[in-house]
Amino acid sequence: MNLQNWCGLGPLYSCSVIFTFLGGCASEGGGLSSRTGTSDVDGGPPLVNTAGPTAGEDGSQCEDVVSADLPPAPAELMMVADRSGSMRLGINVRFGRNPIDRLDPTSRWDAVKNSLNTLAPNLNKLGFELGLTSFPAPGRGNCDVDAEPQIDFGASPKEITDALEMYGPPSGQTPMLQAINAASNYLKTLPKSDIPRMIVLATDGSPNCGHSVTQVETAVGILHGMGVDTVVIGMTLFTTEDATEAAELDNLSLNKIADAGGRPRPGDLRYYDVKSVDELENSLRGIALTAAGCRFVLPELRESAELVGVLLDDQEVPDDQWERDGDTHVKLTGQACDDLSTGKFLAVRAEFQGCKPEEPAETVELL
Repeated sequence: MNLQNWCGLGPLYSCSVIFTFLGGCASEGGGLSSRTGTSDVDGGPPLVNTAGPTAGEDGSQCEDVVSADLPPAPAELMMVADRSGSMRLGINVRFGRNPIDRLDPTSRWDAVKNSLNTLAPNLNKLGFELGLTSFPAPGRGNCDVDAEPQIDFGASPKEITDALEMYGPPSGQTPMLQAINAASNYLKTLPKSDIPRMIVLATDGSPNCGHSVTQVETAVGILHGMGVDTVVIGMTLFTTEDATEAAELDNLSLNKIADAGGRPRPGDLRYYDVKSVDELENSLRGIALTAAGCRFVLPELRESAELVGVLLDDQEVPDDQWERDGDTHVKLTGQACDDLSTGKFLAVRAEFQGCKPEEPAETVELL
């Protein structure tokens, strides 16, 4: 796909000179940039350094370093989202000794819906599949969960938006285990795929409805053994700094689930601790970008081009934190992958150096 075809994704950020994943688009005619200058060839991407290319042994022109934004390898993400009565509270409401001011009137549930509506079109364009299981199920009892997801993989962004609009206000208790089991049963019916699958659990507290954290740990541990990791987004009811029994219980519960799920965050809190709409969107973005193991798709390049570096936005990634993954992907590792998981970076860029034949001019295309 030519890079300029990425325009129209519906930016989460303003458009920049080159494509930024999950937001923004390429400026018309360009997906590559040069460190020291750019030059369009036949309206295509800027392939040549205006500072003056040097000649190769075969008489071709050798370029300076150019960079290309890389789209993430796609994944299938099943949201398992809390709809219990406490999800009516504002997303940044926290109780305890140091309560957070109620500055954002957006409820926890509306924040989840709005974030999915914002991200779904972009994820769809990038080849991701998105599904949703909510608990308790809309229009059901306090502890009831549908046997199948309300939104299956393969749903279009419009179908996702329409389904979310059909939901009533949050109510009931927190049948988390039943929801995890329902998502697990659905995933077991799907044919095997090379595309990674992941559960994203978004909740504001511990499970109830007669089930324990240990049972949820066991359930996500079984999924992890099947190759399906679970990441946890926590919109807890108590400040994480608060030493009350309730705060410690929620933090410990979500930490245990995140550890068992196979994708814990680094640090004391192994789940995404979310206190605002922006933090929720960043968390979902970071989860999507790292769902396939921090793997990114390389553009098709002529054989003479050499991959010489990787950047997060304009920050160079140390050589020991990225590696080639076959001929078609690059993989971030260690701290670089952890940094990317925050969702605060706009782009992963690969830097290339090589020689370009004088005729004809080529256009570099993304896979």
